[in-house]
Amino acid sequence: MIEETALILNCDGEYADIETKPQSSCGGCASSGVCGTGVFSKVFGNRKTVVRVVNTLKAKPGEQVIIGLQESALSRVSMVFYLVPIIAMILAALLGQEMAIRLGYVSQDPLAILGGAIGLFAGLWLVRVFSRTVEADSRYQPVMLRLVTSEKVVFDCEPKLPA
Repeated sequence: MIEETALILNCDGEYADIETKPQSSCGGCASSGVCGTGVFSKVFGNRKTVVRVVNTLKAKPGEQVIIGLQESALSRVSMVFYLVPIIAMILAALLGQEMAIRLGYVSQDPLAILGGAIGLFAGLWLVRVFSRTVEADSRYQPVMLRLVTSEKVVFDCEPKLPA
């Protein structure tokens, strides 16, 4: 299970809005100043993510929790998100090129490019359909594992405390 520290922002019934701040491994490596990941981390920074999860621990706003996500779920989603658009684009480009050959066009490139663009957008549409399908599936949702007791994490915002 992949674990990360999160801050409870607010609670709404059985749900809680949590904020995660990804920890970059950059900085500890000898080549952190010249690698692509280090450069992207400096340019885009560590973006915070707010997620709604079931508050199984009855945590209160301001508390820190450890959340977890199954590795298999992350692997599956990553494969779909990255591979489906690329494979669809390549297959549609090959189909466009084959159509150009069968139609007797001198240059197959325009139809291959058009086919690739159509395939890419079709692949992105399939990813969108997949994401809407799995967003309610509990296997793909993060879960609260435990409260943080001594770990200190710094967040850039103030939690909403109940009045």
